[in-house]
Amino acid sequence: MTSFSDIPIKDIEYLLKVNNLSLSGDKYLTAWNFILTNPNINVPISIADWIIAHNLVQKEVNIPVMTYFDIITSKNKLLNLPNIINVMSYLHKLDERDPFKDLPNEVVAKILSELDCDQILSLCKLNKRFNFICTEYKRLIFDKFLLKQGYNLTDYDPKIICKALKLNQRVTDIVPIFSTALIDFNDRIIISFKDYVDGDIDVIKNISLGNINNIISIHKIDNGFLFLNSFGEVYTFIFEKETVSSYRRITHLNNIVQIVPKAYGGYFLDINGTVFSGKDPVIKNISKILYNSTYTIFIDKNNDCYGISNFDMIGSILRIGDLKKITKIPQLKNTKNIFNIFGGIVTISNNNLLTIYVSKEAITNGTFDKKYINPVTVDLNLLFKNITKIVADISLLYILADDKIYTSKITNISNEKNISNVNDFVLLFDGLLILSNDGYMIYYSKDKNIYDKTYVGTNAKLLSNEYILKDSKIYYIKVVR
Repeated sequence: MTSFSDIPIKDIEYLLKVNNLSLSGDKYLTAWNFILTNPNINVPISIADWIIAHNLVQKEVNIPVMTYFDIITSKNKLLNLPNIINVMSYLHKLDERDPFKDLPNEVVAKILSELDCDQILSLCKLNKRFNFICTEYKRLIFDKFLLKQGYNLTDYDPKIICKALKLNQRVTDIVPIFSTALIDFNDRIIISFKDYVDGDIDVIKNISLGNINNIISIHKIDNGFLFLNSFGEVYTFIFEKETVSSYRRITHLNNIVQIVPKAYGGYFLDINGTVFSGKDPVIKNISKILYNSTYTIFIDKNNDCYGISNFDMIGSILRIGDLKKITKIPQLKNTKNIFNIFGGIVTISNNNLLTIYVSKEAITNGTFDKKYINPVTVDLNLLFKNITKIVADISLLYILADDKIYTSKITNISNEKNISNVNDFVLLFDGLLILSNDGYMIYYSKDKNIYDKTYVGTNAKLLSNEYILKDSKIYYIKVVR
């Protein structure tokens, strides 16, 4: 086990500064004494990792020696990858030798192609040899991963796509003017303007933008669309009365990995963690952006949360100081999803802790019991195993776990009511759209009656409430209600 003094001095100084402690004398001793007397404070990640290692030693937990490859490819990760490596290093349990030193580079590349994108990138940064292999055999390594996701890109930046495919939706839902954007996987974007006639959809005009290549996500704004390509470049076009009036690349946005659309623009997160709105950066050190109809939440690389209201509201459930400025939200940390409920919000953490925040107004109106005035947290892992998806609406919680959808009231969570044999689902305003493990698209009303059932195939992937991906093509699915 390494010494406390092996923690980077910059992190020790940061801890002292934010807590108004003296920087003179023995900084490590001052920090250590402060941590001992204040066990619930927030600390930099490197200090938290050392404390985890220290606690493992104190509890005499037997930790085996592991190589980088063992750690990176392990499926049982209780911590993020950099944290695991830090902890193992502090414990003197990290074997830094190359397990593939006797294998040809092409064989190593084929091994890498079987891993997921984050694992591949982590190994690419491991040393000069792995960096060379990832560069020289880029297509061999990453094409297989992309094809599994339904993408057949002619070129790409692996660092961009690995982040962007996780942080962005591929297609949009039907928008208020009844138009939608589709990718046809031949490097073209087709904008279809549609009209509803007696319940059927008639395409009344198509616009093909053939010079936008390798698009990986599309986002609707009030007067057009934003496109993100596989190199982190952002394109926009504006239309009016079914006519494209402006189409261009937004040249000051580069290496973008996430777009969060706003009415006439958006927030743009680049690979370095800087968020732009317009030409100017608005916040830095961000890992992802969450948003719903009320708030936009920025999660930084320390899992701290910052928020801004999407409206000029009076009062805020998160007590954001100035609703027009991005403000730190101390009560939110390690947040994965955020949902609006009546009179408040529900947050889901990365380790599936659900927290309910309810406004005083909802309490006054008798909507919720008074015990929810303060945030209430529930560990969903105690009720559900192998959770893969969590969605909340006004008052209900939907959890996909062990191929079943469990539905319960947010204020009284249980695992009693469920729908079996589920691969994925989308929440609709009047029910659920479910993709079953045996290839059926099923529409359930909120009272669990089946109103429509269509076979789409076991190799289909649910993209939204109206689109599926199958055989590298996107299909429109009409749901009969």
